[in-house]
Amino acid sequence: MGEFGESDEMLSVGGTEKGAKSGHLLVESFIRRLLEAMDDGYEVQEVLDAIDPDPARYTDIDEGGGVLPEVLRPADALLKNLKPLAGYRRIKSSRISESSPTARPALARTETGFVLATIRWTEGAGEQILVEQLGRYGESLDESVSVSGTPGDCLRPSVVTDADGEPWVFYGYRRNQEMGVWYVRHDSEGWSQPKLLSTPGVSAFNQEITVHSDGQIECCYQELVDRRFAIVTKRYSSGVWSKTERLSLEDERNVWDPVLVALPEGGSCYAWTSYGDSGYVTAVLLRRPSDPDRRFVLSDKTGYSLHPSLAVTDDGTIWCASDRVILGGHGGSGPTRLRSLEDLGKSVAGQTKADGRAIPADLSPNVTADIQVYTLSADSDQWYEQPRPGAMHKMSPSALPKLCVVDGSQVVVAYRIIRRLPLMLYYWESVVQVFESGDWTGPVHFEGGDGPLEEVALASNSDVLAVAWKEDGRREQSLEWQDGFGGAERPELREHYGEVIWNTVDRPGGIRVGTLSVLATSPAEKARRVGELRTLAEFKALPPKVGSPYDRPWVVARNGKKAERYTTQVGDKAYSLYWGDLHRHSLISRCTAGDEPTLDDFYHYAWDVCEYDFWAVTDHAENTSTYQWAMIQKIADVLHIPDVFVPFYGFEWTGGTGHQNVIYESLKRGVAIFSSSAKLTEKPDGLWKHLHELDDQRVITIPHHPGSAMVPFDWNYRDDALMRLVEIFQACRGNYEMDGCFRQYSDGTLANTFVIDGLKRGHRFGFIASSDHGNGASYVGAFADSLDRKSIFSALHDRRTIAATTRDIVLDVRLNDAFMGSETGPTDEVKIDVHAKGYTDVARVDIVRDGETVKTFQPEIDLPNDWISVPLRIEWTNLAVPTIDWSGGIRLYGDAKVLLTPFWSPEIVEVGEDFVRWSAHTRNFSSQYGAQRGGVEMTVIGRRDAILAIDLVPGGSKVELGSILSDRGVTILDDGKMRLAVQLGTGGLQSMKTTDFSTTWREAITEDHAYYVRLFLVDGEMAWSSPVWVTSNK
Repeated sequence: MGEFGESDEMLSVGGTEKGAKSGHLLVESFIRRLLEAMDDGYEVQEVLDAIDPDPARYTDIDEGGGVLPEVLRPADALLKNLKPLAGYRRIKSSRISESSPTARPALARTETGFVLATIRWTEGAGEQILVEQLGRYGESLDESVSVSGTPGDCLRPSVVTDADGEPWVFYGYRRNQEMGVWYVRHDSEGWSQPKLLSTPGVSAFNQEITVHSDGQIECCYQELVDRRFAIVTKRYSSGVWSKTERLSLEDERNVWDPVLVALPEGGSCYAWTSYGDSGYVTAVLLRRPSDPDRRFVLSDKTGYSLHPSLAVTDDGTIWCASDRVILGGHGGSGPTRLRSLEDLGKSVAGQTKADGRAIPADLSPNVTADIQVYTLSADSDQWYEQPRPGAMHKMSPSALPKLCVVDGSQVVVAYRIIRRLPLMLYYWESVVQVFESGDWTGPVHFEGGDGPLEEVALASNSDVLAVAWKEDGRREQSLEWQDGFGGAERPELREHYGEVIWNTVDRPGGIRVGTLSVLATSPAEKARRVGELRTLAEFKALPPKVGSPYDRPWVVARNGKKAERYTTQVGDKAYSLYWGDLHRHSLISRCTAGDEPTLDDFYHYAWDVCEYDFWAVTDHAENTSTYQWAMIQKIADVLHIPDVFVPFYGFEWTGGTGHQNVIYESLKRGVAIFSSSAKLTEKPDGLWKHLHELDDQRVITIPHHPGSAMVPFDWNYRDDALMRLVEIFQACRGNYEMDGCFRQYSDGTLANTFVIDGLKRGHRFGFIASSDHGNGASYVGAFADSLDRKSIFSALHDRRTIAATTRDIVLDVRLNDAFMGSETGPTDEVKIDVHAKGYTDVARVDIVRDGETVKTFQPEIDLPNDWISVPLRIEWTNLAVPTIDWSGGIRLYGDAKVLLTPFWSPEIVEVGEDFVRWSAHTRNFSSQYGAQRGGVEMTVIGRRDAILAIDLVPGGSKVELGSILSDRGVTILDDGKMRLAVQLGTGGLQSMKTTDFSTTWREAITEDHAYYVRLFLVDGEMAWSSPVWVTSNK
C-alpha cells in the first residue's frame, strides 16, 4: 500500500489570516504528494473523485476561510491507502522542439529511424510546418526545416514514407481565405515546393494518408460540399493524382475527422465521425478487392462516438478505436430547465455530494469519456468489441486514441487521460497500452507526458515504438500553485502588451518523444459481439438519444424536417433570424477542471449539436496566453464560411466589477485582448477606453450574470456606445432578469444588480441569452439581412436581437412600427404588435414596461365561482448556515387542488391533486460569494379559506390561499439564518393550444418608457425581445 497522506496536525488551519496562508501551503503539499503517488504508479482516481467536483475549489479556498482541511481530509485519507497499478511503467522522454510554441506532432518510419512533422507558431508571423529527422531510438539527428513556405494558418500535418523510402508531408494550409490540403515530398534534391491537393477555392482539411502494397499513396480528407462537409479521397500513382471521390453518403448531416488504412490483401478501410439527430457515430466504409462496398456504424448507445483511429494487422484484422463521450444535458437550457411529469423523481447528476453538500450546477462536470475498441477479422463482416483501454486501471476520462501495429501483429494504443488536482488545476497525460492475451497491459507513462488535450503520434520500426506529444508545463505549473481563479499576480508573466496578467493554465510548450520496446505478440480475441450493428441509414432512422425529455426539444419537434428560417420586413429592409451564442468557454479557460471541450470539438458541437449560425469562443483573457489568443482567432477564420457558419473573435474580461464578453466585428486578424488584471484595464471604464482607441475594428461588450452574488455587474459604469447588449439568461446557470423571476438561478441573490435594475437606471441595451460553461446551450437571435460577419455584427450593435433559452423560439415585436432595440417617439400612445412562435405550444406572453408586467396573455382557468387561482413561488434562502436541506413539500386542505401541468420545476420529485414534494439543498459560500437561494413554481386553485400546509426539513407552517393573494405573499420563516416565503410567481404553465400567437395592445403614456415582451412555452422555455424605448410628448 502507498502512504502519501498528511498528518492530522498538518491538516488543521486556525484563524482567518493564518488560515489563508496555511491553506495555500496545505494545497501545495497535497498536490506534491498526489503527483508523487501518480508518478509511482498508484491508483488515484478515488482521491481525485473525492475532491472534484466541489464548490470549495474556487470559493472557500480563495478566502482561506478555514474549511480547506475539511475538504481535503477525505481525499487525504484515501491518499494514505493507495493500491499500485498493475503493470505500470514510467519511462524517460526527450524534448524535441524549438523555443516557439510547437504542436500537432505526426510520425512515420524511415530507413534510418523516424520523421517528425509539427506545427510551429511564431508571434507576428504565423505558423509553419516543420520536419525533423529522428534516429532509430527517437533521438534528434538534425535541425528541423520548414517545408510549408510563407507562414500562415496551418492545421495538423500527416506524414508517410513512400515505397522508395522518401517521406511525404500533408497538412492544412489557409491561403486566400480558404483552408486547403497541401503536400510536400522529399527526394534526392530535398523537399519539393508545396502543392495544393484539394479542390481550389473550397475549404478542406483533416487529411490522413496511407501507402498501399502496390506503392499507391492515398489521402482522404473532409471537404466542404453543399454547405456541409463530405469525406473524399484521392490516390497518387505513376506521378498523377486521381479525381476526387466522395466516400461519405449524401444524406449524412455532417462529417469530421476521417482516417484510413490500406488492407494487406488490397483495398482500404475508412472511418469518420458522422453526425445526425441520433448524435455522433463512427461510420466505417470497407472496400475489399472483388467485394461490394460495406458500410457499418460503430457506436455506443449511451454517448457520442468521436475521433476514430484505424489499424490493421498482417492477418487482415481491422482495429477501430474511438472516443465514447457522454455529455449530460448537451444542448439543453441548463439546470433550471423544467422536467416533464414522466421525469419527476429521477436523479439529477451533480446536485449534491454523497454527504449531502450542495454542488452548484455550474461546477458539475457531468462529462464521461472513455475509449471503445472494435475488431473485424479478414473473413468476417461481424465486428467484435474488445476491452476498453484504461478501464481496469480506473483511468477516466480518457480521450483521443491512436492505434499502431508493431511488427505486423502487435496492437498498441496511445491516448490522453485527465489528471485533476485541487483548485481546477489539471493536465492531460500521455499513456500507452499494449494488447496482450485478450486485454490491455498495464499503462506506460512518460516523464514530461503532461500537456493539453491534443492527440499523440505513433510509429514503429524493428527496434522501438516511438511516441510523440505536445507538452506545455501544466504539471510543473501546478507545483507553483498560487491562490484563486487565475492565480496571484506574477510580474514575470508579461503578456497582453506588457501588463501584468494572472496565471495561465499552461505555457507555450513544445514536442516530446519517448520510445519503448514492444516484444509480445497476441491476436485479438472474439470478445463481446457488437449488438444491433446497423447501417448508417438504419441508424439515422433511430430517435435522438439525448434524454427524456429531450435536451433539444426543437430537434424533436422538427421530426426530421429541415428548420425553417424566420424572415420579417422592417420598413424597406428584409431580415432573417439567425441563431448564435456569444459566451462559450473552451479548455483554455480555468473555471473548471478540464471539463470543457477543446477548440476543435467545440466548433464541431457548435456547428452540429447547437446549430449555431454564428458564435464566439470567449475564453477568459486572464487565462489566455498570446499563443492561445492567436489560436482562437485562427480557428474562427478557418471555419468561417459566410452564409453557413460565422464565428467571431471574442474574449471574456473578468473583472471584480462584473464580467463582460468582448466581441469584435472580426474583419481583421490580430485584434487586442485586454485583461482585468492589467492596471490600465482593471475597471470597465479602462477597458472601454482602450477599446475606443481601436480604429480598425467595431466592437461591443456584453455584461453577463448580473444579479449574481458571485460577481454582479456594477451599473454605475456605463458606455452606451460599447455596451449594446446584456445577457439576461445563461444555460450554465439560469435567469437574471429580476429578483424573483421564473427560472432564477440559485446565486441570483444580490438586490439592485439584475438586468431590470440596469434598465431602470437608464442603460439602453438589447437582450441576449448565452451558454457560458457546461453542456447547455442558450441563444441570441439576431435579425440580419445576411449571414456574414458584417451583417450579424450590425444586428448585434443595433440591438435587433432576442434572447432565447433554447433554439427555434421566435419573437417579433414592434412599438408604433419601431422594431426591437430601437428608440421612437415622441408620442401620446403606444401600440405594441407581438408575434410569437414556438416549436411547441405557447403558454404565456407578457408585455413588460420598465420591469413591470402590465399585460399578460395566457389560458383562462375554468374555476367554480368562489375559487381563486394562485400562481406560487415557494422560495427559500440560505442566509448564514453552511448547508440547508429544504426538502419537503406542500399539502392542501379544504376545497383546493394543485393545477396539474405537463412540466415542473426541476427540484420537484412528485405531484398529486393535493400535494407537491421536492428535494433541494442550498449552501452559503462566505461573504464574497454569498448564499444560494432556491424555489419551486406551481399553481394552486381553490377557495380562499383553503389551507396550504408547508412541511420542510427546517420547519413548516400553514397559510390560507386568500391571504397569499391579498398580501402578495407570506413570509413563513426568517430568523437571520434562513428565510422561507410563499410568493406570487409565474406558477404552472398551460398550453394556449397554439404554437403561433399574435396580438396588438395599446396604452396611453405621459412618461418615457422601455417596453419589451417575455414569452413562455408550455415546457418552460422562454424568450425575451430587446426593449423599445419610447419618449412621451409630455
